[in-house]
Amino acid sequence: TATFSSSVTGVTESDFNLATTNSLATSTTFNVVSGTVATLSVTVSSRKNGDVSVNFAESSVVPPNVASATFTVSYAPPTVAITSDAGATGTTTSSATIVYTATFSSSVTGVTESDFNLATTNSLATSTTFNVVSGTVATLSVTVSSRKNGDVSVNFAESSVVPPNVASATFTVSYAPPTVAITSDAGATGTTTSSATIVYTATFSSS
Repeated sequence: TATFSSSVTGVTESDFNLATTNSLATSTTFNVVSGTVATLSVTVSSRKNGDVSVNFAESSVVPPNVASATFTVSYAPPTVAITSDAGATGTTTSSATIVYTATFSSSVTGVTESDFNLATTNSLATSTTFNVVSGTVATLSVTVSSRKNGDVSVNFAESSVVPPNVASATFTVSYAPPTVAITSDAGATGTTTSSATIVYTATFSSS
């Protein structure tokens, strides 16, 4: 936004000097808001990092001899990180559903389930459920076979995301079915009791 100290006329887009690194700018939109305000919107390539610098020179402005200092903004595409409700990557869980969450550093659009790369060992995954929570969060819930051991690995690749060029490291959770132990109110296995009722308790390692 160019803001003038008093009203001027004749402001055009050519009065803005635009410079970018890495051929970052893809298009511009110019608008005269009022006699004291004009704007230049710069659309950048979301696949690149770089700088966008703008200043204002007098050229066709009335009164003339109007110029500004240079204003520079650095652009970097969003980043994404994968986490899981099971814990840190490499964790072992016995939960039959593992939820992976992709968290973006800024808002994106167009996220689909196909952007998640899912890999399992031992044909562990039986079904998935995808959900866009917000512009910065999407989840993939993976239901696993409770009769098998194995690993469930997920990462995120750019594909249909806008802006694109968004990818994550791979997040892996190991799955092991629940275990069960039997105890008795009579005491340890092999105990002799004279109680007319013996209570055995099965305790599972997870629900």
